[in-house]
Amino acid sequence: MESSKPRILKATLAKIEEDAPTVYKFTLKLPVNDFRFIPGQFVMLFFDDEPNLKRSYSIASSPNVTDKIELIIGIEGKFTNKLKDQLVIGGEINVHGPFGKFNLLDDKTRPVVLLGAGTGITPLRSMAKFLLESGFPKQIYFFFSCKNKDMLLCKTEFQELRGVPKEKIVVVNAFTRLAEGETLDGEARRIDYEMVKKYVEKPAECHYYVCGSPQFAEAMISMLEENGIPKDLLHKEQW
Repeated sequence: MESSKPRILKATLAKIEEDAPTVYKFTLKLPVNDFRFIPGQFVMLFFDDEPNLKRSYSIASSPNVTDKIELIIGIEGKFTNKLKDQLVIGGEINVHGPFGKFNLLDDKTRPVVLLGAGTGITPLRSMAKFLLESGFPKQIYFFFSCKNKDMLLCKTEFQELRGVPKEKIVVVNAFTRLAEGETLDGEARRIDYEMVKKYVEKPAECHYYVCGSPQFAEAMISMLEENGIPKDLLHKEQW
C-alpha cells in the first residue's frame, strides 16, 4: 500500500461525537476522493486565522475510505478547545498530510498484536479496521488500556469486535482503576507479559504495534524486549 504525497486540503467538519469525557471523534470531509494513507500515519491540522498553530493527529479511520478521515482527539489546551468549541458542522479546517513512519507493514505471514493506551488507540483502530476489511489471514490481537469503563474509547466498536470470530481478532480491555462495584469485562490490571501470553499464541512470532504516552510505549517495548521479542518485530509511536 502506498500513501498520497503530503498536501494541504481544505476539509469540512461532517460530524463530532463525544467518545469519552474530554475525548471526541471528529469526522472531516475532504474535497478529494483519492486521499490515500497507510494505517498508522497522521495529519496536521491548522486554522486559516492561526496558520502557525498546528497540531498532529493520527488517523483513526480505514484507508479504504478515501474522501474523509476520522480523528480521535483529547481536548486539552488552546488548539483542541478551539477545535471543539469553534469548528461547527460544515466549518473548514486545513488538513496537511499524510505523514509518519509508524506504518502497518504489508506482511501477511505473521499475526499482529496491537497495544494501545488512551488516545493511542487512534492509529491502532485504523490498523484493525483495515486488516479486517482486507481479509488478513493471520490472527489479530487488540489490547487497550484505560483507567475505567468511562474512559474506554470506541465503546460501540469494541462491542462489535467482540462479535467477530476469535480466530480473526481477540479484543482485550485492560482497566487500571475500576471503580468500586464496577463490573469487569476484561482485565483489571495493567498490560504485562503474562497478560500477553494469556491471549496470544506464539508471542515471539508476532508483529507488535505500540501507541500511547511515552511512559506506556517505553514500558511496552521494554517488556517485550525483556521477554525475547526480536526488535525488528517491535513498532512504536508515542505522543
